Amino acid sequence: MLTETDRGILKCLDEFTRFATKDVAERVVITRADKRANSALVRQRLIGLQLDGLVQSFADRKPMSWIRTARGTAALAIGGQEQI
Repeated sequence: MLTETDRGILKCLDEFTRFATKDVAERVVITRADKRANSALVRQRLIGLQLDGLVQSFADRKPMSWIRTARGTAALAIGGQEQI
């Protein structure tokens, strides 16, 4: 089941445009402690979503970038109610 944070991350990504971790962190706020801590938490969630097959990373480029997979789009469309 997707958390509210996971849904927020998936909503700000798409299947075609690569977004850097910092760009996602600017749109999804997990903690207001500071930008660096928020970015680290968002990156952690992105890695978790990647393990679930919902996002794909492009670690070969700097800064690291992300896209939503078709599976991520499907999960978002059904509201994350089912485990994919």
